[in-house]
Amino acid sequence: SIGSNLVTAKDNVKSSQGDVPGASISPSDSAKSALPFELRSPVGKVKETQPEYLVFGRPKTIEFSSWALQDKNDGGSQRSRAIHRGIVEYDNRGRKVARGYWRDGAMVKSVYRYGEDGRVRETRTFRNDELVGPSATFTYSRCADRVIITEQDASTGMTIGTEIQYIDDTGRLITNIVDNTTTLLKFVYAYDGAGRPIRIDRYERISATSSDTDLVATDSYVFEYNGSGHVSKFTALGYWVTRMSRHSTSYQYDSVGNVIGAQSGDSSRRSRFEYVFDDRGNWQRSYELSRNGDKSNVRPVFEINRTITYWD
Repeated sequence: SIGSNLVTAKDNVKSSQGDVPGASISPSDSAKSALPFELRSPVGKVKETQPEYLVFGRPKTIEFSSWALQDKNDGGSQRSRAIHRGIVEYDNRGRKVARGYWRDGAMVKSVYRYGEDGRVRETRTFRNDELVGPSATFTYSRCADRVIITEQDASTGMTIGTEIQYIDDTGRLITNIVDNTTTLLKFVYAYDGAGRPIRIDRYERISATSSDTDLVATDSYVFEYNGSGHVSKFTALGYWVTRMSRHSTSYQYDSVGNVIGAQSGDSSRRSRFEYVFDDRGNWQRSYELSRNGDKSNVRPVFEINRTITYWD
């Protein structure tokens, strides 16, 4: 659906240091895997930032599962509960054509159809290959400095959402207004000299009867970068009636952009990430090891597994 949402990332571990031949994504793209936020891209392009989806080469499918881990009595660790399990499918042009998750024993999959201009024109939802909806069609119109995206119910033709994207002369998204009939959101983007986003401010309509200009600031997201162009620090600010919340996370990377370390704010909670790689330089298994305070108290807390097939 239309909108910008928060998205809320040792066996035979191999080092990822060094170049990976034929890489089709840059380290700056990989850096986004650390962000709990999906950056919006203009005019109907599908962009992902979750680490499950970022790979080198030309993937055809990526099957993934993530697990929370718990300590065993013998000092090891074991899976305690599944977080999610799913699949992403791509066409031979690198476009995501389907994304599915297992829910209550069934595969629920969203399928994307593209127009000749490369924009998403239709989405449909299936449950075990049975069309269940919601299905929607998208139309795009350009007017001066803005792109208007209209989402309609595929069966009734009724408009269920509108998005207005204001674009600058370089094609960057400056302001994004999302109206889903019950909620109106506004996002304002700021960039540095290299064209990287450094701040995103989120506004929301106070009530359904409020005017489109009667918006209040609810959140801000601030990005800092290191010398390699990776996001070194991400800060989320929340605005409340009587106070403001702040949460920041700092990141460290290997030479190809995989996150290998993270620290939450000024606390003693730190995480280290280790990987098992395939012969193309893509990780097949990721472990998050975390500690609080004492450096000796390091334990695995999270695991992601991936099975990747390729077009070539």
